[in-house]
Amino acid sequence: MIEDKERKSTELLFWSWGHDLGKKAMTIRELVYLTKRSLASSPPDFDLIDSRLDMIDRLSAEMMGTPLPFELEHVSVNSLIQELVGRLESLEFFRNVLFQVDLDPSQPIVAANSVWLHRTLEIIIENAVEAMSDSPSRQIEVSTRTNGTWVTVAVRDQGKGIERELLSEILRSPPILRPGGKGRGLYIARLTVELYGGRVEIEPAPVGTTVTIWLPLDRGDGQE
Repeated sequence: MIEDKERKSTELLFWSWGHDLGKKAMTIRELVYLTKRSLASSPPDFDLIDSRLDMIDRLSAEMMGTPLPFELEHVSVNSLIQELVGRLESLEFFRNVLFQVDLDPSQPIVAANSVWLHRTLEIIIENAVEAMSDSPSRQIEVSTRTNGTWVTVAVRDQGKGIERELLSEILRSPPILRPGGKGRGLYIARLTVELYGGRVEIEPAPVGTTVTIWLPLDRGDGQE
């Protein structure tokens, strides 16, 4: 039973990986088509063409550089969060969002793939920002703590929260089986964290929601 569950989780994780690559391939095809049309216009808009070529180059590099989730590394959780938050703060989608970062001084290390763990945290933060679309206070707290053999990464928002009746299913049921397919991001985040031996918890509050990732500390970093 456990092996069957792990197999299904792995299949869905790879389905997501393939789905994302497919979306990027379709975007590249569309950009190539639009670029050809721009070249045929008179006079061609070379600035627009140049920007589309840059997008094609970036998407191609992402497709070629996407590692398998099983390619494990020693990942510094604090460094990954600092890099992620710094990048997000420069994007238009996160404009007017106040990030408060509180990192554990012990510099926790986990065995994971940095690209996939990075994307997992990005998904959770994106969901938090979307939950605050109607909130006057757009603040996100990101914190890390060590707890015995574990490190926790908590993302807390000030949004509208998640309905309690959805909590029991939002991380458990495949989004393709739910109306509208909602929840795909958090579901894939859960599968990724479980692949690295961890778990995801969601805690609703009167205002906002806290999503916490639990990951086992990497014993190769000298922590006992």
